[in-house]
Amino acid sequence: MTTYNSANEMIWSDWRKLGFHYDWKDDPSRLVFSGSLTGLKRFVVHLDDYVSNPDNDMISEHDHYGPYWLKVMTWSCPLEIDDKNIRGTIPELTALRDELAANLKELSVGDSFTLDRHFREGITTPLIFQAKAADFDPASLDMYMITNS
Repeated sequence: MTTYNSANEMIWSDWRKLGFHYDWKDDPSRLVFSGSLTGLKRFVVHLDDYVSNPDNDMISEHDHYGPYWLKVMTWSCPLEIDDKNIRGTIPELTALRDELAANLKELSVGDSFTLDRHFREGITTPLIFQAKAADFDPASLDMYMITNS
């Protein structure tokens, strides 16, 4: 029997508004983004909005994305990634936006790419971007949708 509640519906709605899904994976640690090409490009827009806003120049400024509040945060160090944060200086976050945008131009459905130490020395946690079909539903990867389907 499938049970849905308003909390589940709100979470799924948040994924759909965001346009992509992100998930922390262990062993090895990595942050995986899955979405249609249009959905993944929304993350570029979010990063562009973030780095273009002068209010975000101060250390610890941040924005939250999606139902589990992934944070993009201004920090004093080079790019760092963990299960809840992508943080770095504005120039580092700008470089991430630019690299992501460039890689997405070359991506086809079914393909993926990784931004790791080859992109920026010192990144210990890779960002992986997976291109799904145009009709991909980001909520379909949410653990509550999977367990309640």
